[in-house]
Amino acid sequence: MRYNLIVSYEKLEDWENAKQAVADYLENYPDDEAAQKEAAFLETR
Repeated sequence: MRYNLIVSYEKLEDWENAKQAVADYLENYPDDEAAQKEAAFLETR
């Protein structure tokens, strides 16, 4: 559910909230490779 929040922010082009959401997500799930890729993607925004 929390991962979907990140994707939703991205679709809204709300990059700052997406970055914060992925950072929060990775604190709880640091081994999630998909979230790590999202975080790398968001660094370019």
